[in-house]
Amino acid sequence: MAQAEAADTANVPDGMSIPDELARREERLRKIAEARAKIEARARERYARELAEHEAKLAARAAKTAATARSLAQAAAARQRGTAAERSDQSHRRRVAHHAGGRRRL
Repeated sequence: MAQAEAADTANVPDGMSIPDELARREERLRKIAEARAKIEARARERYARELAEHEAKLAARAAKTAATARSLAQAAAARQRGTAAERSDQSHRRRVAHHAGGRRRL
């Protein structure tokens, strides 16, 4: 037992009190835990903010894509329908009559 007490006191530097050192270390660990909690809270807030910004960008992109797709679909439908002159039977006849009635000079 005497050897154990001697070993315990041999490793302690001069002027150090073990209970004071334990209290100091516990206080330090408590402060570290508080700092970690603050950092994690900030990270959660930042993540939520960035996620909201990202979702807003995705929504804007989807709206732009939908508008572009709509306008592209409308343009394709207009091309399929053709112009008013192409759809009208009258204009078609005029075009044929114009081309067929022309004379060539030899």
